[in-house]
Amino acid sequence: KLMAATGAFLGPQTIWIVLFYFALAYGAISIFQLMRAVPWKQVTQAFTAMLLGGELKAPTIDAEKLTEVRKKSIPIGLAIAIGAVLAIVWERPTLQFLGFTAEQSTEARPTTPAPGGESSPSTTPAPGG
Repeated sequence: KLMAATGAFLGPQTIWIVLFYFALAYGAISIFQLMRAVPWKQVTQAFTAMLLGGELKAPTIDAEKLTEVRKKSIPIGLAIAIGAVLAIVWERPTLQFLGFTAEQSTEARPTTPAPGGESSPSTTPAPGG
Protein backbone atom coordinates (compact mmCIF):
# COMPACT_ATOMS: atom_id res chain seq x y z
CA LYS A 1 0.00 0.00 0.00
CA LEU A 2 2.86 2.35 0.81
CA MET A 3 4.51 1.64 -2.55
CA ALA A 4 1.21 2.39 -4.34
CA ALA A 5 0.87 5.69 -2.48
CA THR A 6 4.47 6.55 -3.32
CA GLY A 7 3.81 5.77 -6.99
CA ALA A 8 0.69 7.94 -7.00
CA PHE A 9 2.65 10.81 -5.48
CA LEU A 10 5.85 10.57 -7.57
CA GLY A 11 4.51 9.32 -10.89
CA PRO A 12 4.96 6.26 -13.09
CA GLN A 13 8.54 6.97 -14.23
CA THR A 14 9.93 7.69 -10.78
CA ILE A 15 8.32 4.64 -9.16
CA TRP A 16 10.72 2.41 -11.10
CA ILE A 17 13.64 4.30 -9.61
CA VAL A 18 12.01 4.01 -6.17
CA LEU A 19 11.72 0.26 -6.74
CA PHE A 20 15.41 0.08 -7.69
CA TYR A 21 16.54 1.94 -4.57
CA PHE A 22 13.99 0.04 -2.44
CA ALA A 23 15.59 -3.24 -3.49
CA LEU A 24 19.05 -1.92 -2.59
CA ALA A 25 17.86 -0.59 0.77
CA TYR A 26 15.98 -3.80 1.59
CA GLY A 27 19.08 -5.87 0.81
CA ALA A 28 21.29 -3.60 2.92
CA ILE A 29 18.89 -3.82 5.88
CA SER A 30 18.77 -7.62 5.53
CA ILE A 31 22.55 -7.93 5.45
CA PHE A 32 22.85 -5.61 8.45
CA GLN A 33 20.43 -7.74 10.47
CA LEU A 34 22.31 -10.94 9.61
CA MET A 35 25.67 -9.36 10.39
CA ARG A 36 24.48 -8.53 13.90
CA ALA A 37 24.19 -12.28 14.64
CA VAL A 38 27.82 -13.03 13.76
CA PRO A 39 30.34 -12.97 16.66
CA TRP A 40 32.75 -10.53 15.03
CA LYS A 41 35.27 -10.61 17.89
CA GLN A 42 35.82 -14.34 17.36
CA VAL A 43 35.97 -13.95 13.59
CA THR A 44 38.56 -11.18 13.91
CA GLN A 45 40.66 -13.28 16.30
CA ALA A 46 40.54 -16.26 13.92
CA PHE A 47 41.49 -14.09 10.94
CA THR A 48 44.37 -12.50 12.86
CA ALA A 49 45.62 -15.92 13.98
CA MET A 50 45.49 -17.13 10.38
CA LEU A 51 47.49 -14.14 9.12
CA LEU A 52 50.10 -14.31 11.89
CA GLY A 53 50.48 -18.09 11.70
CA GLY A 54 49.18 -18.70 15.21
CA GLU A 55 46.78 -21.33 16.43
CA LEU A 56 43.68 -21.27 14.29
CA LYS A 57 40.41 -21.70 16.15
CA ALA A 58 37.21 -21.73 14.15
CA PRO A 59 34.71 -19.19 15.50
CA THR A 60 31.61 -20.70 17.03
CA ILE A 61 28.41 -19.30 15.64
CA ASP A 62 25.19 -19.94 17.49
CA ALA A 63 23.01 -21.57 14.84
CA GLU A 64 19.83 -21.00 16.82
CA LYS A 65 20.53 -17.29 17.10
CA LEU A 66 21.30 -17.07 13.37
CA THR A 67 18.08 -18.93 12.51
CA GLU A 68 16.13 -16.62 14.81
CA VAL A 69 17.57 -13.56 13.08
CA ARG A 70 16.83 -15.06 9.63
CA LYS A 71 13.19 -15.65 10.54
CA LYS A 72 12.77 -12.17 12.02
CA SER A 73 10.71 -9.84 9.85
CA ILE A 74 12.44 -6.98 8.07
CA PRO A 75 10.84 -3.51 8.25
CA ILE A 76 9.69 -3.02 4.66
CA GLY A 77 8.26 0.47 5.25
CA LEU A 78 11.70 1.77 6.17
CA ALA A 79 13.16 0.36 2.95
CA ILE A 80 10.37 1.93 0.86
CA ALA A 81 10.90 5.30 2.56
CA ILE A 82 14.67 5.15 1.99
CA GLY A 83 14.08 4.16 -1.64
CA ALA A 84 11.66 7.05 -2.17
CA VAL A 85 14.04 9.62 -0.68
CA LEU A 86 16.99 8.32 -2.72
CA ALA A 87 14.86 8.31 -5.89
CA ILE A 88 13.80 11.91 -5.33
CA VAL A 89 17.36 13.07 -4.66
CA TRP A 90 19.13 11.03 -7.38
CA GLU A 91 16.48 10.64 -10.08
CA ARG A 92 18.32 12.38 -12.91
CA PRO A 93 21.78 10.89 -12.22
CA THR A 94 20.25 7.42 -11.92
CA LEU A 95 18.44 7.75 -15.25
CA GLN A 96 21.64 8.99 -16.90
CA PHE A 97 23.66 6.15 -15.36
CA LEU A 98 21.16 3.54 -16.55
CA GLY A 99 21.14 5.12 -20.03
CA PHE A 100 17.53 6.30 -20.16
CA THR A 101 18.33 9.96 -20.83
CA ALA A 102 21.04 11.54 -22.93
CA GLU A 103 23.64 13.52 -21.07
CA GLN A 104 23.49 17.19 -21.87
CA SER A 105 26.56 18.43 -23.67
CA THR A 106 28.46 21.17 -21.90
CA GLU A 107 30.59 22.01 -24.93
CA ALA A 108 30.49 25.60 -26.12
CA ARG A 109 28.74 26.36 -29.38
CA PRO A 110 31.02 27.26 -32.29
CA THR A 111 31.64 30.97 -32.65
CA THR A 112 32.09 33.06 -35.74
CA PRO A 113 33.76 36.45 -35.84
CA ALA A 114 31.31 39.31 -35.82
CA PRO A 115 31.88 42.62 -37.59
CA GLY A 116 34.41 44.57 -35.61
CA GLY A 117 36.50 41.52 -34.60
CA GLU A 118 34.40 40.35 -31.66
CA SER A 119 33.24 36.75 -31.36
CA SER A 120 29.59 35.89 -31.12
CA PRO A 121 27.63 32.65 -31.27
CA SER A 122 26.98 31.57 -34.83
CA THR A 123 23.54 32.44 -36.12
CA THR A 124 21.84 31.93 -39.40
CA PRO A 125 20.24 34.93 -41.03
CA ALA A 126 16.47 35.01 -41.13
CA PRO A 127 14.93 34.36 -44.54
CA GLY A 128 14.31 37.54 -46.48
CA GLY A 129 16.33 39.64 -44.16
